[in-house]
Amino acid sequence: MILLMISKISGSFNFMPAYKLLDACFYPLIDWAAHSADVKDMSPFVFIMTAIFPLLYPFATWIGFKISYKQIDVKERVVYKHK
Repeated sequence: MILLMISKISGSFNFMPAYKLLDACFYPLIDWAAHSADVKDMSPFVFIMTAIFPLLYPFATWIGFKISYKQIDVKERVVYKHK
């Protein structure tokens, strides 16, 4: 994120292709917001969005912990729809 901001301000290098490869799991969302591979074409919305992405890992971990702590069987709830 910081390297993206530095590349946008300075214009000396383009970190966007490397950022897309490093965050490959979020590539569809990044590609939806930042169509171009050039950091100069990015809007402020993309910077906000890329700041939120790293927060998804602890959030997903927390959700998984809560589900397992309460011993909820997700597979059973999906297949049998809580009958």
